[in-house]
Amino acid sequence: MNAEQIITAMGGRANVMRITGLTKGRIAQMAKDDHIPRAWMLVFHLMKPRVVPHPDQRAIAFAPGGEG
Repeated sequence: MNAEQIITAMGGRANVMRITGLTKGRIAQMAKDDHIPRAWMLVFHLMKPRVVPHPDQRAIAFAPGGEG
């Protein structure tokens, strides 16, 4: 999943802002850079484990020699 898909899965940018307390600009930067910090990925995974991958699984899946 890319950052925009994760943001959408979490209910959209406004909901991610509410969950994280981050600004609209910071959420937009996450989407633009296609990067969500590991700590927030872990929070999102714990909130929606069937939808958002664990941050370590995502890293393994896209690492050279990984599963993805």
